[in-house]
Amino acid sequence: MTCRGVVFLLTLGAADADPPPLDLEATCRKVQDVLAQVRGLPWREPVLSEVVTLDRLRELLSEEIRRTSGEEGIAREEKSLRRLGLIAPDASLLALYLDAMAPQVAGLYLPSQGRFVMVDAYRSLAGQILAHELQHAMQDQHVDLDRLDAMSEENADRATAFHAVIEGEAEFVAGLCLPRLAEVLPQDPPRAGEVYQMLTAVLVSSGAPDFMMEDALVSYVGCKMLVASVHEQGGWEAVDRLLREPPPSTEQILHPDKRASGEPPREVSL
Repeated sequence: MTCRGVVFLLTLGAADADPPPLDLEATCRKVQDVLAQVRGLPWREPVLSEVVTLDRLRELLSEEIRRTSGEEGIAREEKSLRRLGLIAPDASLLALYLDAMAPQVAGLYLPSQGRFVMVDAYRSLAGQILAHELQHAMQDQHVDLDRLDAMSEENADRATAFHAVIEGEAEFVAGLCLPRLAEVLPQDPPRAGEVYQMLTAVLVSSGAPDFMMEDALVSYVGCKMLVASVHEQGGWEAVDRLLREPPPSTEQILHPDKRASGEPPREVSL
């Protein structure tokens, strides 16, 4: 299940038992300046921010999933996954998602509230977390991420494709910011690495079902590569167009050639 109402960063590092002090407001200003320079877009309004506990983050994820998907939507997806044999007959999809994913989430942006929260235990990763989450805030100010809610009601696959695009774009932009962030946040050098291997290790250790791992990998890794390709071919103007007009289905993310050729997805009735 994709938490389509929120956009978040899965941590690639371990939580700190005794996280260092953090001036969140000052750090946010520095990261926002770097994002505006790299992305070439202005900030239209302030972004609310908050540091929360892991327990509070789990509550926020649960609230947003229930708000955006609704009890009926969650029940329908549960029923489909059971028929496909992807979850046990008595499993709770929401509980599976929260148990597997919530402990791995370092921060999230809530489009419905125009704010982001960062988990207290991951303060040492502030630069990495803020670059990703504040980029979601910039996306929201320029392309309106609230569209996720409407898409989820109309077509879940289209909503998942849009979710993947915004996660991929945030990862791509955050990666471009790493050298500058290392200069303005020397006490917190952002951590780069082999994202695919690290993210896979994190998800495997979380006990997440295979379909959840695949969903996250497509969003964070596969779509980052798609955004990088689009940027290479057409610059930020093409990336802006991708955000305004995302692929109509996940098929075009898994098979970029279908997007390039303009081949539309086919409706499948079950």
